[in-house]
Amino acid sequence: MPYFSKTYGRIGATSTSALVSANGGVFGPDQVRWDKQQLPTSITPVPATTSANTYGNAAYSYYARSVLHFVYTQAELAAAGWTVGCTISSFTYNIPILTAYPTVPSYAVGMCHTALTSGNLAAQGLTTVRVPTTQNHVLGTNTITLTAPFAWNGTSNLGISLAWGYPGGYNLSAYATSGAGTTFRSGLDTAGTYAITDAATTSITGRPALTLFRST
Repeated sequence: MPYFSKTYGRIGATSTSALVSANGGVFGPDQVRWDKQQLPTSITPVPATTSANTYGNAAYSYYARSVLHFVYTQAELAAAGWTVGCTISSFTYNIPILTAYPTVPSYAVGMCHTALTSGNLAAQGLTTVRVPTTQNHVLGTNTITLTAPFAWNGTSNLGISLAWGYPGGYNLSAYATSGAGTTFRSGLDTAGTYAITDAATTSITGRPALTLFRST
């Protein structure tokens, strides 16, 4: 089969078998690798639309401990610039308000491939990509580096779970910016922590506005 060069390749190739040229040829592995090199280093699938201290953000701690489950769809990731699979190595979020309890224990992150667009991800095969670690929140940009980078396949929706423990008080220790969509959440006004695979049962308006970074 003839192989088309980069000049005729289609940016956004997701596999060598699915993309067929007009005269019957397929795009080869080099084309897919070249496409990956054109991906932006970071994307924000859901731009921040509010800084209000809603539950659907990455650092809300009015409740002593919380677990959040939310989804970025493949279409949202592609529209933001990730048109093929890549390995997610870290993410950031912005905190405009920081008060009495900035240190959050056991801040953990899980990710999974899912067909869901929202809902409880507990049964979706979540993988721990950041082991529970104390997170010292600061005003402005906060960075979460994954202890096990996640290889997103480029075709599925991306499910994310954030879980953390009791920060030592209920004084709205921090909140991060959020965007449109739906998050599922569980929280308790007692000491302790949550695991990424604990059920998130309450539908909340808004999703954390994370900026995702890729390594490959």
